[in-house]
Amino acid sequence: MQSFYMWLLTQSNRGDIVSDLVSDIKDDSNFPKNSTDINIMREYLESKGACDGAIEALNEAWNEFAG
Repeated sequence: MQSFYMWLLTQSNRGDIVSDLVSDIKDDSNFPKNSTDINIMREYLESKGACDGAIEALNEAWNEFAG
């Protein structure tokens, strides 16, 4: 099964908040790319001062991925 991070990278051309999230994290070498826990990813984004929209995008993407 494809990892969440790798799946997320395929969503870069959607033109919505999920693709905005991809733009924000794709070059971030510290993003927890191998995590399978959304809470760890959410906490990371929050620790970097992510806006509510970025957290919403993460949740939306996770729900689609896990769906």
